[in-house]
Amino acid sequence: MSEASSPRRRRRVVQINPIDQARLERGLAPTWLEPAQLSDDEPVPEQQGETANDRRLQEDRPPHWSPRP
Repeated sequence: MSEASSPRRRRRVVQINPIDQARLERGLAPTWLEPAQLSDDEPVPEQQGETANDRRLQEDRPPHWSPRP
């Protein structure tokens, strides 16, 4: 298949921040490949079972969404 008959491929343009650009120039891996880490200020989530998220969402529910007594 020749270049003229093949479909055009789109190129993805990615903008790299200056910190990652400097890392790439030194031959280091960019920061987006490093595993994410929690900061010291963030609370560590607790494993509370499969209904923990439902309970949290019900606490954040606006009052007009609550069932009437």
